[in-house]
Amino acid sequence: MRSIADTYAKQALLSVRKVQQMKFAKEYGRLCHQFPIMVLTNGLRLTVAFFVSKQKDEESPYTEYLKHIGLATGLDENWYKGDILNGSMTEYRDLTRRMLAASVWFKRYAEAILKVDPADMGD
Repeated sequence: MRSIADTYAKQALLSVRKVQQMKFAKEYGRLCHQFPIMVLTNGLRLTVAFFVSKQKDEESPYTEYLKHIGLATGLDENWYKGDILNGSMTEYRDLTRRMLAASVWFKRYAEAILKVDPADMGD
């Protein structure tokens, strides 16, 4: 039986490899580092709202990241367009916890595969 961490790691690896050849790979890598910090600072709802507001089209790093983190946590790729963030407080906290746990793997693979350096986040 696979662990939850293994599931997160596998989906994060597939997602980062998919983005590796796209023109916005570095920006996506930066988002991998920024997402958990933003969630801890502002909460999941505000972070998702910010990512949605930054989407210029369906091919943006913000859109891709939201799709990928959703798939990693067992949601569909359009989870952020629905009512999932408006559930009970228990469901919201559980989703936040799962998103943070999955985001660790996205950060690791962004460093390893996309060669994103956390020290250069301001550039």
